Amino acid sequence: MDAFEIVCDSLTDRFAWLEARRTGIGSSDSPGVLGIASVSRWTSPIKVYTDKITDVEDFDSEPMKWGRILEPHIIEEFGRDMCRDVTTYQKLTRSREWPWMLATCDAKQLAGEKPGTGILEVKATGWRAGDWSEGIPEHVRVQAQHQLAVQGWEWGSVAVLIRGMQLLYADIERDEKLIAHIVEATKELWDRIEHGEPPNPDGSESARAALQALYPEDTGETIALPGELIELDKEREGITDKLKRLKDRKEFIDQQIKAALGDATEGRLANGTTYTHRLQQRKGYAVKAAEFRVLRRSG
Repeated sequence: MDAFEIVCDSLTDRFAWLEARRTGIGSSDSPGVLGIASVSRWTSPIKVYTDKITDVEDFDSEPMKWGRILEPHIIEEFGRDMCRDVTTYQKLTRSREWPWMLATCDAKQLAGEKPGTGILEVKATGWRAGDWSEGIPEHVRVQAQHQLAVQGWEWGSVAVLIRGMQLLYADIERDEKLIAHIVEATKELWDRIEHGEPPNPDGSESARAALQALYPEDTGETIALPGELIELDKEREGITDKLKRLKDRKEFIDQQIKAALGDATEGRLANGTTYTHRLQQRKGYAVKAAEFRVLRRSG
């Protein structure tokens, strides 16, 4: 018996696939669950939590769209370069041993020198290409190991097309230590999802967006805040005062530089640093109506 069961096919019914992804923690969720710093702008534990309990949105950015367009070509070229039997897969699968864990592999492959079937995770990247200079980035490695855990397979590969011009790839072996960490972290978050207990925000941009999605409106109610927030409040006020002093000091320095420049366009310091002070124009525009909650302090 396979270590996994097939839930649905992302190629034949995308909406069903998006809905089914809410029934567990997928491989693309794992880097956020583990709080990997390099992806915290886009995902975090509380962001994954929010995604699982809110309505499905079929969000499709330009990078995502082009990634899907390029993916079959990357798969084909990888198979040709490696002389392997590679087949597009893209089925949402669920682990039988850890049923809260899901995965959607881009492709599966067979290689004469390796036992059984392997996964193939495909990436197309541009502006973050430098992340690959020292090998497979941590968040991609976690994603691939999550897939190996769900499928029950022993090996796989990652292929990345960098800036549409360079194809890199590397084989990976099953890492039981990392998989155990993934299983533990995803189980903890899934328990929180089932019990309606969101994890603490981590200060990331993705956590800010998650809080806005979780609590978009206020009720008018006044509540008692936890006692541990008193120390954080003191720290926040200290930071606020320091930021104001730094802002005022920066403004003072900027004024000294502007005065020294006078009506000149550019000035150069002896150490080679240059400052420019050019006239710029900004077109007027109307700000679109929006609703959002604002945090303010009093007392």
